Amino acid sequence: MDDDIWRHTYRLPDGDLPTGSYQVQAIATDIAGNAQAPETVQTVTLNIDNTAPIATLETIGSFANTIVNSNTISVITDSVQLEGIVTDTGRVGVGVDTLEWALVPIDAGRTTGKHPQQDTARTSLHGALPYALEDVSGRELHSLCTGSTCPQPLADGRVGAAMTFDGVDDFLLIDDTNALRFSDTNPVSFTLSAWLNPNANTTGIIINREGEYEIARFPNGNLHWALAIAAPRWRWIDTGVPLPLNQWSHIAFTYDSSLPEAQAVRTYLNGELAATQSGRGVLGDVSILQNEVQIGNRQGFNTPFAGALDEVSIFNAALSADDIAALVADSDRTWSAATLEQPGAVSTAWSGTIPADIEGFFQIDLRGTDGLGNRNEEHRTWAQWRGEIDTRAPQAELIGTLEVFNEAILNLPFEGTTATVFSDTAGLSLNPSCMSDRCPTLDTTSPVSDGLRFDGNDYLLIPNDPALNIQGTMTLAAWVRPQATDSIRNIIARGYMLTPNGEVFLRIANGQYQIGSWNGTDHFASSAAGVATADIGQWVHLVGTYDGTTWRLYRNGVAIATQAALTGAVPVNSPWAIGARFTGSERHFVGGIDEAGIFNRAWSANEVQTFYTNMLNGTGDTFPQDGALFYLDANKTPAPAYMDVSAAMNNAACGTAAQCPTPVPGSPSGQALSFDGVDDTLTVPGINVADQSFSIGFWARRTRLNVNDFIIAQGTAGSTRQGLHIGFRSNNTFTCALWGDDVNSPSVPDTNWHHWLCTYDTATRALTLYRDGVAVATRTTAGNYTGSGDLLIGRYLAGITGFNFQGRLDQINVFGRASPLRRRRRSTSQPAASASRRTAARPPNGTASRSTATTRRRHSSSA
Repeated sequence: MDDDIWRHTYRLPDGDLPTGSYQVQAIATDIAGNAQAPETVQTVTLNIDNTAPIATLETIGSFANTIVNSNTISVITDSVQLEGIVTDTGRVGVGVDTLEWALVPIDAGRTTGKHPQQDTARTSLHGALPYALEDVSGRELHSLCTGSTCPQPLADGRVGAAMTFDGVDDFLLIDDTNALRFSDTNPVSFTLSAWLNPNANTTGIIINREGEYEIARFPNGNLHWALAIAAPRWRWIDTGVPLPLNQWSHIAFTYDSSLPEAQAVRTYLNGELAATQSGRGVLGDVSILQNEVQIGNRQGFNTPFAGALDEVSIFNAALSADDIAALVADSDRTWSAATLEQPGAVSTAWSGTIPADIEGFFQIDLRGTDGLGNRNEEHRTWAQWRGEIDTRAPQAELIGTLEVFNEAILNLPFEGTTATVFSDTAGLSLNPSCMSDRCPTLDTTSPVSDGLRFDGNDYLLIPNDPALNIQGTMTLAAWVRPQATDSIRNIIARGYMLTPNGEVFLRIANGQYQIGSWNGTDHFASSAAGVATADIGQWVHLVGTYDGTTWRLYRNGVAIATQAALTGAVPVNSPWAIGARFTGSERHFVGGIDEAGIFNRAWSANEVQTFYTNMLNGTGDTFPQDGALFYLDANKTPAPAYMDVSAAMNNAACGTAAQCPTPVPGSPSGQALSFDGVDDTLTVPGINVADQSFSIGFWARRTRLNVNDFIIAQGTAGSTRQGLHIGFRSNNTFTCALWGDDVNSPSVPDTNWHHWLCTYDTATRALTLYRDGVAVATRTTAGNYTGSGDLLIGRYLAGITGFNFQGRLDQINVFGRASPLRRRRRSTSQPAASASRRTAARPPNGTASRSTATTRRRHSSSA
């Protein structure tokens, strides 16, 4: 049973019931033995297929120089025997050595399963030779490389063999590029596709024709593209389509100038449409002197791909969704060896057996290898049968929906909380309360907006409603930011009670997170020692579940502890409480709690991960705690003490009120700080990035051009690599400068919002500058930065007047490592309100899948 969809499959004996449709009533009983009420019993349709195994194969026909088909098909009890005649593959007339066949599921209505006939070049990367890889499209556009720049063969690729690229300088060069030139064709349409398995988060080219078209995987893990067209012109565009590390993904990128502009660019992931974007105009050439077509790198700039590539293809038409699905299906073939009556003969009979227990529409492909080892890889010439195959024994399947009533019992988002009664959004209105002097206060640092801060004396008491009498399976969940982890500190708990013994809890115990129960005997899963202590000062998402056999504990979507147990949630004769024991007398939590929830079923591991991800996505911008030294978010900044919301808590401050920047709306995340260009300055103590890797990033929008506008500074002017200063020079270039060892961007003569990031890596001494997620300049320094002192925001180095920044800043962050994840920009046209965040972050529960039931249980404010 998946969620509320149930299935029951059983086999029927031959001849038991005629083939046809039957009406069947299904009655459900819950784990407590309660049967459905008669008026809710459902009637479903039972389809019985009691026919004998069949094979109805339509012969596609013969293909020159490869295989000649016969129509000999015999039906056997549980298998289908295929027979035919095969001829030499035509490479050389030395006879047929082996024949392979593959069974590929297809849609009954699809009429093409071959590689599309429009392909211009298709590099299989099956590794015929490491220095001249073979084009199997039939156009003979082979790939070349020399010496150390050659990728290495990978025997176990996605489709047979592949090639691995080292991410340093490996690439393949197509030996004849004229056939791959699409510029100045009107209308223009083409497709770029490949299987890829990246192993590093770098900017890595997949396919590039310099100055015309290219696709690449960027450090954020997404596919990017650039086309020399009228709009959006020759620049990188993020598709938003993720390509995970260390796993194979198939991408297909199409452009068709004849389509409406908003639909011209399409990206497919693993055969499914994943993104549709705007594009307009014929393809031009912005670099007419550079016309190489490269795989794994580009002619104009060294941006090598790191990982494996396979089945790289370029087509001179925008393939249809069906054709792209066929490309992926092609890759999933399992080849089986056929039996040859006379191996080595130019013409011989063959046979093969389709396995039992399959049913549906299939395509059978055949490919041969001659006596010299030449295998026919030209997909367009493979012989094919297509049709319906049924070698499955008679069976019957029931499919229906079942309304279940286990659901979220308590969900406390703590949004906009200012009173002593807090809102439960799960639907039962079990609003917790507290005494005024024991109430937690608002904590605005939560990753999902407003949370609560517990000071070691505060707690919330939840009404003792029968709906909360959970036994057995359950889930407890909350975001927490612990500030103390010694002894026992309850996050969500019921009990303990001694008459009789009983307790259910999600808590911290001596530096460990724990989920479990107690009835005189402990039943719980516990994290490793010190895990909670290591989390002091940072927000983490905790989920604890019991599924009937096992207690499980998750942190930030990942399982960190399991414990098999026969006992789950136990009866407890007391209310639930948050932040302490229900009496308020002991086990006090110190720190932040947000999004606390109680559920009467166990979430799956997938649900835990999905909820964690949705919570983060629903709030817009988030940032990694790992390595964070400072993070200033204008949405959470009360002047004149500007709050660092990283774990380091290096709060910024300004001098007098007149020197404080002004909070204003309109940043990429909602609110920014406006600097007047005269004396507005923030000072941040405690930031030390000397002799270590670092990253400094922020959103910036200046309001003037052709002047020195510096944003970040630290250290001493005049001393080499001791005066860090980041910002705009008077020629409108952007600089990340250490003093005497600087990196500068090309000129940026605009007043738009841009995200800037300066990174330094001590291992390579690479000082790199990024704009909007794209590296725009880099250099190797002569040594590490060694400056020190307060970090200054909005001005130049100490002791030098002028050069103050005029404009707006947001989300200023400093990391003690190179190249952190760059922050996602939230749309400024639709600010995220609390109600919409709650919808995006709503946890999974067991409510019925039927829309009427789901709607009935949700508040109208969350609809």
